[in-house]
Amino acid sequence: MFFGRKPKVDQQRIKILFTTDLHGSTIAFRRWLTAVKRFAPDLAIIGGDVAGKVLVPLVEGPAGWTGYLNDGPVSAATRADLSTLLEHIASTGQYGYVVSPDEHEQLAADEGYRTQVFHRLLGERLAEWLALAEEHLRPLGTRVVIMPGNDDPYELDPIFRQSTFVECADQRVVELEQGYELLSVGEANKTPWPCPRDKDEQELARHITALASTLRDPQRAIFNIHVPPYNTKLDLAPELTADLQLRSTLGGTTMVPVGSTAVRAAIERYQPALGLHGHIHESRGADRIGRTTILNPGSEFGNGVMRAAYGYLVDGQLRGHQLLAG
Repeated sequence: MFFGRKPKVDQQRIKILFTTDLHGSTIAFRRWLTAVKRFAPDLAIIGGDVAGKVLVPLVEGPAGWTGYLNDGPVSAATRADLSTLLEHIASTGQYGYVVSPDEHEQLAADEGYRTQVFHRLLGERLAEWLALAEEHLRPLGTRVVIMPGNDDPYELDPIFRQSTFVECADQRVVELEQGYELLSVGEANKTPWPCPRDKDEQELARHITALASTLRDPQRAIFNIHVPPYNTKLDLAPELTADLQLRSTLGGTTMVPVGSTAVRAAIERYQPALGLHGHIHESRGADRIGRTTILNPGSEFGNGVMRAAYGYLVDGQLRGHQLLAG
């Protein structure tokens, strides 16, 4: 006989594991795969900025291969050393590329060729990640969603959409189990750098509103929007001067809100069950806007650290969450 309150058997519950801003780091990605296996969520999300930013040519010569990594020289004397070096470069989110002296000169002189090579390497790593996700996660029955972020070039879109297992959710509302819906937007408001998917606030607002207007019940939706809402604990970044230098005072670096007013207005209006964000690596944390809990797991990809947020919704409300690092 059961004494006390009888548990509900029809609770609409969904467990979520969210990471973002991996920026090409192979070790951070593999640690995310491990976290998905450990926590066994119903839904696993990579929320944008999947690609890295740096090409590292390794020039072949009589004594082996040489190049520069993080402003310092690196070298490999044997093929075993080269393999180790390439693995290390990939773990930091950069892209090692073995070249002859002639091709190295072409990369330096021809921006179009350099961009072509770099985009090819970005696509190859993304395709590899999608294949690994399918290999490791399909047996679990976990639903896996990915989207580009504002740093990811549009040339990668066909790769994002090529998997038959990992779903590209960008600019879509995806129906989930238990009556939940996932609204995803990988764009961001304007940044000081010319990122591919930066938009002005008005355009960003139009895109979010167009998707939100199709939701059956906004309060049972999850907003997977790469940029966090403006003026929260999730969007504080170092203030920059006009020449993009850190502004500091006697008290240290000045931090200012840099998130999106359009995202904040959308969350205030629709009050989704949960907001999942990234973009601002330094602002790991949780906050609330009305009834909506918003999370940013942060990013430390350059050190090979995987940061993630794990939480579960019950009957349209977030009942618990953790910010993870591994």
